[in-house]
Amino acid sequence: KFDYYMEYIRAVANLTFRNLDIIESFDNDSSLNNVNMIDLVTSVHPTIVGDLVTFETKVDTNWKFVLTELGLCFSVNSVFADLLSPR
Repeated sequence: KFDYYMEYIRAVANLTFRNLDIIESFDNDSSLNNVNMIDLVTSVHPTIVGDLVTFETKVDTNWKFVLTELGLCFSVNSVFADLLSPR
C-alpha cells in the first residue's frame, strides 16, 4: 500500500480549490478518516532556504506558512499571515 499512501500524500500536498477532485478516489477509505490534512501537508512541505533580496535593508524577512484557496504557500512580511496560518 506504499504507493497508494504516497499518492494520497501527493494529492493532499497539491490540493487547491481548483482540483479538489484529486482526493475523490480516497473518499471511501476509512483508514484516512483521522488524518489531519493540515499537519500532513505542513510536514511534507519543503523548508525555506536562501535569502530574500530586497532594497529594504532595515526590515527583517519574516517567512510564514499560509493556507489559502491555492494550498499551502509562503508569505513574506504580511500583516495577514497570522490570519491565514494553518496552525
